[in-house]
Amino acid sequence: MSELLHTFFTSSPFIPHGHCYLWNPGLVWLHLLSDSFIALAYYSIPFTLFYFVQKRQDVPFKRMFLLFGAFIVACGTTHLMEVWTLWHPIYWLSGSIKAITALVSLYTAIILVELVPKALEIPSTAALEAANQKLQQQIGERQKAEAALRKAHDELEIRVEERTKELVKANEALQESEQQLKLALQAAKLGAWQLDLKTGELSASHQCKANFGLSSEVELSYSMLFERIHPEDRAYVRESVSRALEQKIDYEAEYRNIWPDNSVHWVLARGSAICEADGSSTRMIGVTLDISDRKRAEETLQQTTMLQRAILDSANYTIISTTVNGTILTFNRAAERLLGYTAAEVVGKTTPVIIHDRDEIVQRAQQLSQELGFTIEPGFDVFVAHALLGEVDEREWTYIRKDGSRFPVLLSITALRNTQNNITGFLGIGSDITDRKRAEEALRESEQRFHAFMNNSPTVSFMKDTYGRYVYVNQTFEHIFQVKLADIRGKTDFDRFPIEIAQELHQHDRSVLSTGQTAEIEETVPTPDGALHNWLVFKFPIWDRTGQLFLGGVAIDISDRKRAEEELRHLSNALESAVEGISLLDRQGLYLKVNPAYANMVGYQSEELIGMEWVLTVHPDDREKLNTAYQQMLANGKAEVEARAVRKDGSVFDKQVVMVKAYDQQQFIGHYCFMKDISDRREVERLKDEFVSVVNHELRTPLTSISGALDLLASGILQTQPEDAQRMLKIAANNTDRLVRLINDILDIERIESGKIQMTKQSCDSASLINQSVEFMEEIAAQAGVTLSVSPLSVRLWADPDRIIQVLTNLLSNAIKFSPPGSTVWLSAEEDKGRRGQGTGDRENIFSSSPSILFKVTDQGRGIPAEKLETIFERFGQVDASDSRQKGGTGLGLAICRSILQHHGGQIWAESTLGEGSTFFFTLPILPEEEGETRAQRDMENVFNQLCASHTHHVAASSETALAKPPLVLQCDDDPSVRVVVQKMLEQRGYRVLAVASGQEAVQEATANHPDAIILNLMMPGMNGWETLTILKQQPHTQNIPVIILSGLLPDASKGFPEGVSDWIVKPPNIKLLCQALEKATTRQNQTFKVLIVEDDRDLAQVLIAMFNSHNIATFYAQTGREAIQVSQNIIPDLLVLDLGLPECDGFTVVDWLRQHNHLCQVPLVVYTARDLDEGDRERLRLGQTLFLTKGRITPQEFEQRVINLLNRMIGSHSETNY
Repeated sequence: MSELLHTFFTSSPFIPHGHCYLWNPGLVWLHLLSDSFIALAYYSIPFTLFYFVQKRQDVPFKRMFLLFGAFIVACGTTHLMEVWTLWHPIYWLSGSIKAITALVSLYTAIILVELVPKALEIPSTAALEAANQKLQQQIGERQKAEAALRKAHDELEIRVEERTKELVKANEALQESEQQLKLALQAAKLGAWQLDLKTGELSASHQCKANFGLSSEVELSYSMLFERIHPEDRAYVRESVSRALEQKIDYEAEYRNIWPDNSVHWVLARGSAICEADGSSTRMIGVTLDISDRKRAEETLQQTTMLQRAILDSANYTIISTTVNGTILTFNRAAERLLGYTAAEVVGKTTPVIIHDRDEIVQRAQQLSQELGFTIEPGFDVFVAHALLGEVDEREWTYIRKDGSRFPVLLSITALRNTQNNITGFLGIGSDITDRKRAEEALRESEQRFHAFMNNSPTVSFMKDTYGRYVYVNQTFEHIFQVKLADIRGKTDFDRFPIEIAQELHQHDRSVLSTGQTAEIEETVPTPDGALHNWLVFKFPIWDRTGQLFLGGVAIDISDRKRAEEELRHLSNALESAVEGISLLDRQGLYLKVNPAYANMVGYQSEELIGMEWVLTVHPDDREKLNTAYQQMLANGKAEVEARAVRKDGSVFDKQVVMVKAYDQQQFIGHYCFMKDISDRREVERLKDEFVSVVNHELRTPLTSISGALDLLASGILQTQPEDAQRMLKIAANNTDRLVRLINDILDIERIESGKIQMTKQSCDSASLINQSVEFMEEIAAQAGVTLSVSPLSVRLWADPDRIIQVLTNLLSNAIKFSPPGSTVWLSAEEDKGRRGQGTGDRENIFSSSPSILFKVTDQGRGIPAEKLETIFERFGQVDASDSRQKGGTGLGLAICRSILQHHGGQIWAESTLGEGSTFFFTLPILPEEEGETRAQRDMENVFNQLCASHTHHVAASSETALAKPPLVLQCDDDPSVRVVVQKMLEQRGYRVLAVASGQEAVQEATANHPDAIILNLMMPGMNGWETLTILKQQPHTQNIPVIILSGLLPDASKGFPEGVSDWIVKPPNIKLLCQALEKATTRQNQTFKVLIVEDDRDLAQVLIAMFNSHNIATFYAQTGREAIQVSQNIIPDLLVLDLGLPECDGFTVVDWLRQHNHLCQVPLVVYTARDLDEGDRERLRLGQTLFLTKGRITPQEFEQRVINLLNRMIGSHSETNY
């Protein structure tokens, strides 16, 4: 051992470093790299441990970690020194470091041994995992509990917040309710009060205190309140309160209270008791209202009512009031007394049935019917007919008492009206005229005595005693006054005349008797016929032998003289104020008096005519005519004549003169001349004569042409001359159209001016109306060689577009007719700047505050004379009657235009310069934007309502109509101008057009859309027309589509049309020929389509049958409504052409019958009638698809086109469905 130790501690046995035979560079580098990496690893471990300890301050055995780190650092240093000593032999330093490493390692090992028991106490990983899981579970449960607690807390907060909001809202509502209640109480002047029934404490609002005359500061107690109640009302109030509390009912009382100023006021008090659970009343609450004003009004009304009743009851007249239908409402005491009925017996019954004579009512009804011009039925209307017209009806009737006795009454009936002047009933006041009737009878007896008094005297003579009683009258007296002496003896003037007249006569009599002097007096006394006569009376005293004084009188009737004086006065007034000319001429023909109107007519001052001879105011050629009339007047007393008058300035006018003899005191003094200017009437008659002449010519000329042409055809002369026969047919057709236009113009003006034609107004665009009108007139203008220049303006109008287009086309037609070839007609529109020409009548402008649009049509014609610028708008008005013969027309076109525009609130006038042309202006009100929206909305609502109303009856019809579309035409042409023109012409005539530019497009579109017909050009680039036709006829889907060639090439007349070509039209196309070709092409050769014609006129029916046969359509005919129903049951027609005026049963009845049968209720219908149908008629006649065509207003060609188009649409809809 010692040796070993010695050997170990001595250096001689050691091999020097680097001198070992085994040492080589590779080995050196092995050691170097190994030691370097070991040192590097050792140095990294302490840093990791240090980082871990820094991050985990709670880690146990932190000291051990530090020692272990020091040990690792020391170990790393020893390996690093091993590398260093390979080149530097610092072995002591290396050994020292290793010694330090050994010490650190030893110390660490010792410490580690001490720590092993403590480390063993640390739980294992599984235990830690279990503990961790348990801890996680506890944490999860705790989190759930916390979440539940948090949720409950949140819900609690939400509930608290909601409850708080509800409380705030309820509080606000309560405050608002209280405020509204306060305002309501304040506005109604209602005072609120509350009475504690246990303590007797009373609380009241300010208004409640005010209702008792107390200020708001006063503390009101129940005793104080009760003291304010009027002593006479306290018991009533106490009883009302007690009853309310005992019976558990509401308390209400009206009573008086005395205010501090001792004034008495009325109060309405209402209240209710508040009860506890046991039913006992604890308090009362209520309101008070000052009703003093109401009580005063009631008292006044009661006094007024009592006064009225007293007046009614005290009146000596029967006063009966009724409702508007005659039911009695009021029957006063006088009526009860005179008629024997009580009010209770008659109130609620009808007057004529109870108290009137039936025969009198019937007689009066006949009189009123003649008087008023309409039938009055016997009944209550007889009494109120005049009252309904605002007049008082007063006449005598016979009343019938309850016991059947009769007495005469003078009954006055007036209408009772309310504040709106509406009749609420009638009032009849009747006075018993029995005494008056008796007086009249006595008067008649007196007149008879008066007549016997002076049987030999030509004057009226009488004698009275000092009491005014008649003792004698002569025969003249009897004759004039129709009275016998026996009847008048002992009577006075008071018995004969009204008291006023009798009193006057009596005064005159007393004056003569008292003075004893004869008196000449003028007196007015009525004769038995009721007429007042003026008398010149000589009264004188007469004494008989006994000295008894009598009054004698002689009277001369001067009534005629008085009437003559009155007539003279009236005539003088009439002469001054009459509109007609009135003059008085003497027997020599000199003017004695003329009124202003007469002087104005002849152009003189009234003073200039006095003393002038009448011949100076009469045309020399007519003076003999006036002389003849004068002689007739002398013979007959009156003569009437028409002649020409000459004014002071030499101008002449037509007059109508009536001559009447004039007398003065039975002496012929001359004559009256009544003159009327009839120039306007003569002008109208002249215009009418011209019109009759025009109409006569316009009727006879075409009738002659029609008759001649048809006679030639009927005679068979033209059978071998088809061209001449065709020309004759064309002449007859053209002249028939001419007749129809004339009749339609006359009917149009009558219907428009009478209001029988209703304008179908809607919102429309002015520019669109202008463009449509120009499109209608382009062809006519082109034929006349006239250019149309248009400057439209787009504004919204409320108008009937068809009628406005009628006005525009009429004006354009006139302008074209009167313009030379090569000239221009201008049509323009602009905003109206207030320019107005000569008016055409009252302008009913429904938009008086809105602006207007001004239309102008200007031509370069011959012009219109200034004096004709107004008359051309009148009926039959033309510049020259020859216009109708040279240019056509009847003179009604402009009158129709004026009537149409007046119905639209517009105005029309003209301006012209002779030789340069004319301009026609007319205005229409512009539709305000908001008005347009309102009307558009209302129109949509009306349309919607109408659709909804008819939906039940016409669902199937509506569906069928929606499916039925106009024929679709495919047009193929490489020239764009041709495509545009042809498309536009066809679309105007109701076709749908699909235009393409090449053959390839034509094939594609034909395959995709399957049109009803194809119009094909031949000369096209690429695929030409022949190639296109070949492809179309090869494809199954297009081979049956008719093809019409439209080309500049002519067909080979010897070979006819090529196969697959329906028709051939040569460019430029004639639109009529093109449409005929399309109709022929689109009409299916289908004899299964059946048309039933219902027409009572056999000739017209044959024309219609021939028209349908030309299209290979099967037709059936019925002449009466009954036949139509029978035929419909047998054949079930596909289309019905129906007239309305039929024998046996009319067209309406036929439609009603068809609508009741399921298989006939949707039959398409063409109503072809001469009647004007309103919307109600049209709605009643609708079945399936329905056309309404008016005879005389549509040409046969138009009828054919529209009906065939309808059939094509029907067939097209079936084809589309099948396809």
